[in-house]
Amino acid sequence: MLQFRLLPLQSLLWVEQTRSRMKTILIMAWRNLWRNRRRTFLTMGAIGFSCAVLVFFVALQLSSYETSIRATLAVFQGHIQLQAPGYLDSPEMRESLESALDLQSKLAEVEGVTATAVRGQGFALVSSPNRSIGALIVGVQPKHEEAVSTIPHTVREGRYLHSDDQAVVVLGTRLARSLGAQVGTQLTMLGQGWDGSVAAAVAEVVGIFESGTPDVDRNFIEMPLHFFQDVFSMGQRAHAVVATVADLNTAPLMKGRIEQSINNSFVQVLDWEQLIPGLKSAIELDFIAGWLFYFTLVIIVAFTVLNTFLMTVLERTREFGVMMALGTSPRRIIALIVSECCMVTALGVGLGILLGGAVTLYFGVVGFSLPGAQEIQAHWHVPVDLHTRLVPLSLTLGPGLLVLAALVA
Repeated sequence: MLQFRLLPLQSLLWVEQTRSRMKTILIMAWRNLWRNRRRTFLTMGAIGFSCAVLVFFVALQLSSYETSIRATLAVFQGHIQLQAPGYLDSPEMRESLESALDLQSKLAEVEGVTATAVRGQGFALVSSPNRSIGALIVGVQPKHEEAVSTIPHTVREGRYLHSDDQAVVVLGTRLARSLGAQVGTQLTMLGQGWDGSVAAAVAEVVGIFESGTPDVDRNFIEMPLHFFQDVFSMGQRAHAVVATVADLNTAPLMKGRIEQSINNSFVQVLDWEQLIPGLKSAIELDFIAGWLFYFTLVIIVAFTVLNTFLMTVLERTREFGVMMALGTSPRRIIALIVSECCMVTALGVGLGILLGGAVTLYFGVVGFSLPGAQEIQAHWHVPVDLHTRLVPLSLTLGPGLLVLAALVA
């Protein structure tokens, strides 16, 4: 019975002794750091500078991805689309949406959706006085299209479509060059309608756009939606309802919200990752390639820390011998060295996070631009200044690797 009563007292005594030993080790480690202030400051500076570089460049890389995604989606795809099931994999004329305007009204009422537009799409043989080429004919709502696509803002010759236009079209620069068409040229289009009938029309070119995307400029012809529906016998049908959202990062969440709001088994809701799967893969590949540089930087820092503490250990061989002669166990000496390493790493990483975060926030306000790229970016209707965003990943990924590398060293 007495033995069971002594067990809690022994546990408390062991905890108190361990706490006292750890406190002593931490005090000794802190004092040892400042025995050679120059070396400590140099090590802290190397870790802090590397950490700041990692924080800023990871934030810059992630921000550039978001800007690139927005610029790519803004050309034509949009952030979210409503389509008939199977249309994405097999874009046939009959795979259309019934009452597309009603779907547009429901989609516009969903909280977080900033703009919507209805489109019809069909392939046709397009002929000019010079030659004939197959092209994608896109019926658009001119008034709504300007809010979901940058094509209306990239017209280089003539003008864009108006809501009251009839038999008029705009086309890409490469397609116009291939057809030998100019503003005022009459184009003849021949395709297949929704009901299997022949879709034929003659339309005048009123504008030529240069979107900056070669596939769009080479293959696209846009016409007013009501004219497209008449030519292709669509009635009130369309092939896609395009939407943009306020925050691109919430697109998966918005997709679920829209599915609940639409609640129609004959309508498929697709986000940008499904619409352009290759874009996400390209970004992931570039992110991995960027981390090869970051990994090299981490390795350099690890060797810096290793060199510093190797010198520290070699210089203190006699000191450690005296400590062991006085009864200090090798385990405590290892704990002392590890504590010194953790302290100098924590100070350097903390300094780096503050410095890198401050630089990231600064460029998040004033913007970051590459010299000489302003004219090109403005030409393609891409934001000239890149504003960096401070996200948890940029604050934790690089510093976490530095701490791990320092402990391993």
